[in-house]
Amino acid sequence: MTHKNNGHTSAAMDQAVADCFGALLAAIDTSADAWRLRAAEALLDRDDARAQECFPAIERFAEASREVESLRDKWKDSWPALPVALAGERDVALHAKRPGSKLRVQVNSKALEYPDAAETFAHAIEEIGLDRLARLGKALSGIALVGTSKATGYQQQYAIGGFYVCTHSNTQTKKRLLEEIALELGAPIHVEIISEK
Repeated sequence: MTHKNNGHTSAAMDQAVADCFGALLAAIDTSADAWRLRAAEALLDRDDARAQECFPAIERFAEASREVESLRDKWKDSWPALPVALAGERDVALHAKRPGSKLRVQVNSKALEYPDAAETFAHAIEEIGLDRLARLGKALSGIALVGTSKATGYQQQYAIGGFYVCTHSNTQTKKRLLEEIALELGAPIHVEIISEK
């Protein structure tokens, strides 16, 4: 059986799989948000026992999200490159930039919203406390989330306040990380994803 593969089919499959990964990550994040909200309400009610009951579920959702992201990355790394378009043929859908998304963050009673999610993410990290986060030792894309030196690899970083904040992730992951960090450090936060039209 001969399998005919063209750029249109590959692009559609790439996008369909990427959309499925995005939908799955969004569903996991929505469920995790519900547990985070329960924990936050319990903490506001000074019911530490009830809040503690929420943390294992939150961690399970975080672990599931990391596993799905890892699977998505493995899929992207192993998926064959799209074939070069035939002479004179150009698939505009492959080259057109899709509308992105931004973050709107309320942390420590301060509203943050910058032109792109990476910048908002970095400023939210700064507001929570760069030193505090550097000491936590969290990592993203194989490097420190907050470090004192620039990465030498492909990872994207945002220089701020004498530190480098790793921003090499999608907007959904940035939202999830901010919520996890805030919960871990007891910082009040509200994070929204805003779709650009």
